[in-house]
Amino acid sequence: MAAIALIFTGLVAFWDIETARDQLTQSQKDAERKKREQASMVTIWPETDSNGQMYGVVANRSRDPVSGVDLFLRWRDESGEYHFHLGTIPPCTRMNIKSQAAHLTTEALYDKDLTRRVAHQNLIILRMSFTDSTASIWSRDSLHLREMPVEKGEVDSFSKNWEEHLLRVAKSRHLFDPKVIENCGREA
Repeated sequence: MAAIALIFTGLVAFWDIETARDQLTQSQKDAERKKREQASMVTIWPETDSNGQMYGVVANRSRDPVSGVDLFLRWRDESGEYHFHLGTIPPCTRMNIKSQAAHLTTEALYDKDLTRRVAHQNLIILRMSFTDSTASIWSRDSLHLREMPVEKGEVDSFSKNWEEHLLRVAKSRHLFDPKVIENCGREA
């Protein structure tokens, strides 16, 4: 009888351990899903206008703003990648990043010949980075969403011309045709 009780006690303990392990795994998955919730609602994709010109779309479908938005762009006939600091995207907002406007505020501005060449080329958003409402930094491309580690002492590439750049972005934001997104707060 004691052996049966010992076996029964062992089975109950094993069952309790497995249940606790399952609950821990589920709570970790829930925490990760909650952490990614806002970031999963910030997206980029390409579109084509009625003239056949490709441009990028950036959307924040969350009910909180995202800040520190940096886009990494490429124009069809140009080699290299260009950095564009968009700043903050308000909640429930979609922005069309067209070549005619983006070239005004990218690093291309410092290369007048490049600025003339890209004004009417197809624009591709390669990836973006942004900070969510919990101060987590994320990177998104067409396939992946990744949380980025915060590097101590990170220096922004625009730091020497930061005020001039921010002024340029502020003056050109209307060119990105911001629109309010319906059904805000739902995952893409």
